[in-house]
Amino acid sequence: FVLNMFFGVVINAVTGIASTVQSTLSAFSNNVLVAIKPQITKRFALGKINEMMNLIMSGIRFSLLLQLMLSLPIILCMDYILHLWLKNPPSDCASFCRVMLYSNILGSVSQVVYSGIQTVGRLKSVSIFRNVVYIATPILIYLAFLLHDFPPITSYIIILFLQIIAAIIEMVIFSNMIKEFNVPKLLSLILKVILILVVIIFINRCIINSSTHGLIQFVLVSICTEILLLAG
Repeated sequence: FVLNMFFGVVINAVTGIASTVQSTLSAFSNNVLVAIKPQITKRFALGKINEMMNLIMSGIRFSLLLQLMLSLPIILCMDYILHLWLKNPPSDCASFCRVMLYSNILGSVSQVVYSGIQTVGRLKSVSIFRNVVYIATPILIYLAFLLHDFPPITSYIIILFLQIIAAIIEMVIFSNMIKEFNVPKLLSLILKVILILVVIIFINRCIINSSTHGLIQFVLVSICTEILLLAG
């Protein structure tokens, strides 16, 4: 709605395509959550908190790994993928898709943490916080476009930024609920993933710059990404 106010209905085509890409890839990591959530609930009901925490950490690892393996090659070769799919994609479509896939990667972590919060059952503080973020998001986007001539992609960057803040706060809330939740261990995992991502992006950029054919680029980038992620 806010984008329509400032950029017209044409932007709907871009956001619609980006949403399709996002929902298609998020379905895979959602399957991981569907598989482990009953086990998380079972461990908590039996009072096996340490096993529950190990399961949550394993769920984060598998969900994050799966999302990265699927999303990174597409993010890095987004222009080729969109031209192959749509022939003439709208301008800024690649940027929207990339930001939404980054949102998916972050969501693969926060969704597993939130499933732990749901299992514990103390949802009041998290629900209030989520509602505040939900209400504040369109207001912040509106103010950003009202006060400055930002490009349309700014709206999704704001959403991603708020999503990062929300994920951090939910981790803190969950650590206060369950003392066994090892926040330093999770942050160590995220830092390790970031370092691996830097290496992957650097190497794959070299591959993209050295090859002119889009299909060859995508195949090489995919292979390189999978090998580095599995090795890491």
